[in-house]
Amino acid sequence: MLSTRNSGPEYSISLRPTTKTASKVLIFSTLAVIALCFLPTPTQAQYGPLPIGQVTSVQSSSTACPITAGWYQGINCYTATVTGCANVSDDTLTFGYLNPTTQTVNGTIVFFNGSSGTAPAGDATGSTPGETQYIGDYLSAGYQIVQVAWTQPWQESIIP
Repeated sequence: MLSTRNSGPEYSISLRPTTKTASKVLIFSTLAVIALCFLPTPTQAQYGPLPIGQVTSVQSSSTACPITAGWYQGINCYTATVTGCANVSDDTLTFGYLNPTTQTVNGTIVFFNGSSGTAPAGDATGSTPGETQYIGDYLSAGYQIVQVAWTQPWQESIIP
């Protein structure tokens, strides 16, 4: 004998209330984001221009930069001081400059070290890994080259 047991009243499952709530939240969130897009955001122009720093005390070296320190071979070193930048203490830097091998100058390419900035782009073995391996190509294509090394890590120059 087959019997069917009914354990209680049957309830239908509906996702309608959940979908309705989710739709309302999505519409409200979208409207809130659109409203926030129309609020003005302050820009540097509203606070006034930042003072422009100055490069002073430029001194030339009579010898080429040491290739073992990561400088490009044949580049001459100079030292200078940067002063007068907003919220930044004065800092000294060493930079190397090399003119292109062509008569026409197409522009200037400046190389910065990707870490603290206290060494030029390159490495201490004198080899030219990464972007510095292209310096010769840039010079042949008519670009001036500048390599920069700060005396102290650039992150420490910011005045709290």
